[in-house]
Amino acid sequence: MPHYVPDIHLKQIDLDSIDDAEENPESVVFDILLSGHPTPSWVEEFEYLYATSKFSIKPPVIIDGDRLHIHFLPRYEEELQPYLEFVSTIAHHATDEARRTEAIKTHDDQEARKRSFRETLAKARVPA
Repeated sequence: MPHYVPDIHLKQIDLDSIDDAEENPESVVFDILLSGHPTPSWVEEFEYLYATSKFSIKPPVIIDGDRLHIHFLPRYEEELQPYLEFVSTIAHHATDEARRTEAIKTHDDQEARKRSFRETLAKARVPA
């Protein structure tokens, strides 16, 4: 049975979530609400794509349920909109990649079940 990977995208910025970052006194933390709770495969793909994709700024991002916690330096405010577009693109690609991964896993599982059953059939005899 294939695992369903929902379409996860950025929903809105939670303006009530803005807070000081403990790790860096110059940084603030804010949340972006996601359209739903991502699957583990989506989280894995998002984290990989975020880490490996190139962009001028990449502040720390933590996925927590249906939220992204973003640690942002306000001095880069002119980069905020392009950064949000970058994160949105990463979210869309994470959905696509997680779906591909799940399809491959499902196909591999189906092939393994067929191989196993083929072995069972090879041992079986048709009664005369």
